[in-house]
Amino acid sequence: MTSISFSEFRKLFPFSVVEIIVQDKKNRFLLTKRAITPYKNKWHFPGGIVERNTSLEKMVKIIAKRELNLNVKIDKFVGVYESILPERHDISHIYIVHITKGDIKLDYQSTEAKFFDKIPKNIIPLHQKMWQDVRNSL
Repeated sequence: MTSISFSEFRKLFPFSVVEIIVQDKKNRFLLTKRAITPYKNKWHFPGGIVERNTSLEKMVKIIAKRELNLNVKIDKFVGVYESILPERHDISHIYIVHITKGDIKLDYQSTEAKFFDKIPKNIIPLHQKMWQDVRNSL
């Protein structure tokens, strides 16, 4: 079997990812502004690719710590969403969480973080759908 690069792999197979919706006590949702492509400078829910041999629930906690410097508790599994882009195909598992410890400190993937009570205009289209679905289910 030959070795293939990540960029070649991403063209052949979908990624399993988790997206986290951090909800505060005022029922606002935390969004971060992307610093990288795709969707650079758009608001989105933090998330990432599930690592091999790591459960979805464990990955939620890893991503919260890695991308936001937060410890979180999972409140609810929302559902599965699919995003098919020319450069990538994601199957997203969405979780609502709340902060148990930590102050927000962003990694290289985001330039800004903010809690919103209304959907901002500059949000990734699929994340707008997630927001609406979650709001309707609360």
